[in-house]
Amino acid sequence: MRVKDQLKRVPPLVRIVRLVRERRISAHHSLQDARFLASRTRRHERVETYLRSHSVRKLQLGTGSNVYEGWLNTDIVDYKRENEVVYLDATKPFPLPDAAFDFVFSEHMIEHMTYPDGLHCL
Repeated sequence: MRVKDQLKRVPPLVRIVRLVRERRISAHHSLQDARFLASRTRRHERVETYLRSHSVRKLQLGTGSNVYEGWLNTDIVDYKRENEVVYLDATKPFPLPDAAFDFVFSEHMIEHMTYPDGLHCL
């Protein structure tokens, strides 16, 4: 059996490779971003911790380098802030509980999406 076929039998690796390919992450950032994508396995725990510890819950989509204190900061790219930003692909259904947030904020993000993805996000 070829190595490629053997690697396809490792589901977490397959998901990470798929996400990296979908987002066409640049070679310069690929290792760092691949680690960030892998942090999705901790996302549920981090979201639950945030929801339990904040009475007023605020979600920021497309955080970039603008991490806001008291917000659940999310992005598809890590910008070297893996411990402060939770992985979230805004073009996909949000893996968050319904009606969990009091405020949602995003700026300078939607223009980076295709029109159908932007509509889906909104």
